[in-house]
Amino acid sequence: SGALVDRGANGGVARTNVRLIFVTGRQVDVLGHDKHHIVDIPIVTAGGVMDTKRGPVVALMHQYAYTGKGTTMHSCGQLEWCNNGINDKSIKVPGGLQRIQTDDGYIIPINFKSGLPYVKIRPYTDEEWATLPRVTLTNDVD
Repeated sequence: SGALVDRGANGGVARTNVRLIFVTGRQVDVLGHDKHHIVDIPIVTAGGVMDTKRGPVVALMHQYAYTGKGTTMHSCGQLEWCNNGINDKSIKVPGGLQRIQTDDGYIIPINFKSGLPYVKIRPYTDEEWATLPRVTLTNDVD
């Protein structure tokens, strides 16, 4: 149910632990490690429920590639471009806060698994879409 918070990624990838909101009609090619290459991936807006220090929210993720397999990956640079503060250092390291602070003040905890930073996320229900606050993680611009 977690999503990797990847400092080295150029863009976000939405997968099975979020819901599609909008498909832009544009595509992107994704190149990963070990020359892993996926072509013509749709660019979407997706959403998922994330826990914050103020309670659950529906997080909106614009301009993400959608593969439909595996778990979502967030690009730190893409999140930071939307004025979100990323501190993906462990609290065991000086200055580490293990959190994402959104532009509107929500704090999303980061957990570490096998030394990598993850945030909890899952697909929202129709009721959650209608009732939970929405937090924008990434801009809806090209």
